[in-house]
Amino acid sequence: MPINDIDTIKIDYHLSHLRTACQALTKGVDTPQEFQRLMAITEASMTAIALEFGVIQAIGNGCLPLDHWFRTLKLIRDYEAATA
Repeated sequence: MPINDIDTIKIDYHLSHLRTACQALTKGVDTPQEFQRLMAITEASMTAIALEFGVIQAIGNGCLPLDHWFRTLKLIRDYEAATA
């Protein structure tokens, strides 16, 4: 999908939340509740990005199937390369 066809503000917004949650997870968390919160943010951000990129057409249960997860990660990588 060409970068001109997507809402970059929305993508950047969801990417910032995804990055923040992933960074916190890599540093470690103190409680299971914090882990659950960060994982929920990660799932929600990936789902929103997948929706913006057109990987999915509806949110559904908010949990991306593995093939959609990997496709979304590839599109994120391509998007970041195009906007760098």
